[in-house]
Amino acid sequence: MFLQNSQRKIEEEFLKLTEKFGADREPLKTICEKLDGCGRDLGLAMKYLYVTAPYSDLVNYTFEEIQDFASHGLFLYNTLDRVKELPEEMFLNYILDHRVNEEEVLPCRSFFWNELKDRIEGKNAKDAAIEVNYWCAEEATYHSGDDRTLPALTVYRRGYGRCGEESVFLVNALRSVGIPARQVYVPRWSHCDDNHAWVELWCDGKWYFTGACEPLMILNKGWFTNASSRAMMVHSRLFDLFPAEGEDVIGKEGAAVMLNQTTRYARVKTVSVKVTDKEGAAVKGAQVQFLVLNMGEYFPIAKAETDEKGTVSLVTGLGSVRVLAFLPGMEGFAQADLDTRAQDEISLILTGETVEAEDWRAVDVIAPVDTPVNPDMPTQEQKAEGTRRLNEANKIRKEKKENWVNPELTAFLAGGDEKELRQAIVDVLSEKDHTDCVCRVLEEHLEYGKIYAKEYRDLVWDVNGTACGEKNCKTEKSVAYTGVSGAENGYNLYINYVLNPRVEDELLRPYRKGILSFFTEEQKAAFRTNPAEIWNYIQVHITAYPDNERETVMETPYECLVSGIGTERSKKVLFVAIARTLGIPARLNPDNKVMEYWVKDQFVSVLKQQKGGAVLTLKKEADAVWNYYQNWTMGRLVGNEFVSLNLTGRSWKGDTLELALIPGIYRIITTNRLPNGNQFAWEKTFTIKEGGQREETLRLREAQLGDMLERISLPEFEVKDSAGNTVTCAELTKGGKKILMWLEESREPTEHILNEMLEHAEKFHEFENSISFMIRTPEAKQDPLLAKVLKMFPNVSIYYDSFEENIELLGRRMYVDPDKLPLILVTNGESVGIYATSGYNVGTGDMLIRIMEEVPEV
Repeated sequence: MFLQNSQRKIEEEFLKLTEKFGADREPLKTICEKLDGCGRDLGLAMKYLYVTAPYSDLVNYTFEEIQDFASHGLFLYNTLDRVKELPEEMFLNYILDHRVNEEEVLPCRSFFWNELKDRIEGKNAKDAAIEVNYWCAEEATYHSGDDRTLPALTVYRRGYGRCGEESVFLVNALRSVGIPARQVYVPRWSHCDDNHAWVELWCDGKWYFTGACEPLMILNKGWFTNASSRAMMVHSRLFDLFPAEGEDVIGKEGAAVMLNQTTRYARVKTVSVKVTDKEGAAVKGAQVQFLVLNMGEYFPIAKAETDEKGTVSLVTGLGSVRVLAFLPGMEGFAQADLDTRAQDEISLILTGETVEAEDWRAVDVIAPVDTPVNPDMPTQEQKAEGTRRLNEANKIRKEKKENWVNPELTAFLAGGDEKELRQAIVDVLSEKDHTDCVCRVLEEHLEYGKIYAKEYRDLVWDVNGTACGEKNCKTEKSVAYTGVSGAENGYNLYINYVLNPRVEDELLRPYRKGILSFFTEEQKAAFRTNPAEIWNYIQVHITAYPDNERETVMETPYECLVSGIGTERSKKVLFVAIARTLGIPARLNPDNKVMEYWVKDQFVSVLKQQKGGAVLTLKKEADAVWNYYQNWTMGRLVGNEFVSLNLTGRSWKGDTLELALIPGIYRIITTNRLPNGNQFAWEKTFTIKEGGQREETLRLREAQLGDMLERISLPEFEVKDSAGNTVTCAELTKGGKKILMWLEESREPTEHILNEMLEHAEKFHEFENSISFMIRTPEAKQDPLLAKVLKMFPNVSIYYDSFEENIELLGRRMYVDPDKLPLILVTNGESVGIYATSGYNVGTGDMLIRIMEEVPEV
């Protein structure tokens, strides 16, 4: 019988849900009414999805949208023996479940099944999974994007997505054909400033992995195989009622159970943390975070809670991790850096004291070394077939989707009136919004937002070819009174902070009509008079359920309002949505996400304690290059944790950056990421008070040459000499230190290193016999600059390569960007890389000279 073992638990949990919110009120009222029309099996599947999902799914999606997933899961169970034979937990978690991570939920499974069923017919589970991934590659490829995660169907429609979206797509495709699948994720790499997601699938009684939309002819192989061996944490998420048997449960993040998968990818060890108070007594219930330094900030890779003995343990990679502990309700925190290569335990003492200021402190952050634990490799025949199939998939995808434009966007722009405002709405939205926006949603925002356009136009000069008088421009009777003048200021204020449908990373939904009808005229008047009253209303009437939510999966504004359910993040978005609906310019401050509304000539904070009353002036050396979220960040202490400000949009004026800050405790981090993945960092903690002014100068730690290099075994690769003979990696690299350069003639990054060689010709002459240039064709030698360099250095060797495979292979292996040329690789010993760089980098020539002169040959 369907879900025989799980039925009782599902029914019990659904009863608790109805008792919590009431079966006679929304959102449960409609759900319960429609469940009455379902049979036993479908109803049970629906109840499971509702009791395991974040509460946002209860209010954001219709019954029919969730039912699509339940119906298809039941279809697979009744149709495929291999699905029916799965353990119930495996079926529930990794086939039936509608949610993969934090993506929007759009029905897709039955559609994907119809696309795939004929392609996988007669194949075993492994071969079927590989076939599904090739189909995904025909439909989508990688494209960077913002943090909002698109649903699988949108990735399919538009033909691209970032890795988190590609993996959501592949997981849904695999689940649609009855193959259990999940997304796995490195929250942050330790060796480079990025993260990555891929897919695990279950067949033959075990989990296998593969790159999403990056198919190979075998499983347990991907470009990230070596990179994942350097991870401190690889995890997956689970939305479930039942204990995850056989899994390493790290803890919970709201509705999601976090599972540790690191042992499948890297060398690991178990580390333990003991938390005590200042009397030495164990602290139960302390929150412990394990963090890695990435993109200039400490990012949590795992969170846990201490037991009765005050301890937690974690299986993690071999490198540096910061351990932070705090007790909710107690002042301050305790932290220490742990090098898991040499240590496996640490003790932290909670004193209850305020975090103190600390002068610049040096921190060495060690990335795990490259030690792959998944050695599987495709045969030459499999590589050739895989290349052929991937080229075919790329061709199919380009033919279908290269010029795809969202028809909903086209329909909105083609609307009959308000052409200027239609274009303004589109312009204020992101590139990702353009690909998944819905016409009816934008129409609603236009209809109920355009009513304020005249009020803002009346504030500015020379609008629509006419001028408004000074008196008219400054009327305080207008709810849109801003105190600004000039067409650009007033009109942009309206477009960006009144008409704009987007607040943060929430789903774009209509909400203005609903909000206007929800409140009485008296309430709306009170809100316009004092916008802070909007937040007071929200705090009273909207409840957050952090144990049953995910902060990254928000309730949409109107649904949040009418259901009374909303995360703290959702409530902030709702404040802005209500304000904009009433014609009040409002936003979440891009630096710190503080709620703000416009008063006369500036944005002011809703909450008094979050108003900027201090000034920090940052200084830098004249030639220093500081890139936020790369080599520096600054965070404010919020509760027991430092939260990074978002200063990506701030520009230095000369060597100065002035910041208006909320008074509080701040921490500056600067970091020098070395070519081997390690980091040399500085940290400084300081307090700035109300009305205070402070000046700080950023500083960057320098590194010695020996700190930068590594020893990485290179994969086999081949190039051709001028006679067409094959030359192997071993032949290119034997006999001491070698410099290999893949050059793209006539392109500025390549010309930069060639010019550096000419500038330092005397030095490069000393080792020109050890330099090899890789070019695509003999014609490349006719390039004027390359010809000049070859004439200057006649002993440089020339080889030929298509650049189709080796660039990707070697770039990934040496942890540099394979999409940027030139690729420059230094070896020391046969098939051993010690240094690599790609793209445009000032000073590469000097670095090559130092390596060749100072590093002993192996």
